[in-house]
Amino acid sequence: MDDYPEMLAIVRALARYLRVNPNSSDTAEGIAMWWFREQTVVDGHALLDALDWMRERGLVEMLSASSTGDRYRCIASADELDGVLQELSRRRLT
Repeated sequence: MDDYPEMLAIVRALARYLRVNPNSSDTAEGIAMWWFREQTVVDGHALLDALDWMRERGLVEMLSASSTGDRYRCIASADELDGVLQELSRRRLT
C-alpha cells in the first residue's frame, strides 16, 4: 500500500470527510464531485481502490442499487476513522 500514494491520500481525505460527515452516502461519481470539491481532479481508479480498501477494513459499505448505481456509506465509528488517520499520518504521502 505504501507504493500507492495517490490511493493513500484519497483514503486519508475520505476518512477526514466521513469523520465530519458520518451520515454521508453517495456513488463513486458523486463522491469525486462533491466530497472532493477542493481538489480539481480525483483519479477514478484510485478512488475506487480507496473505497475498496476501506470496505475491506469495515469502514464503509457499498449498497447496490440498479436505478442509481452503487452507493458508499460510512459504517465505521469515529474512533475507527481516527485510527485510520493516525495510521496514515505515520506514512509518507505525496
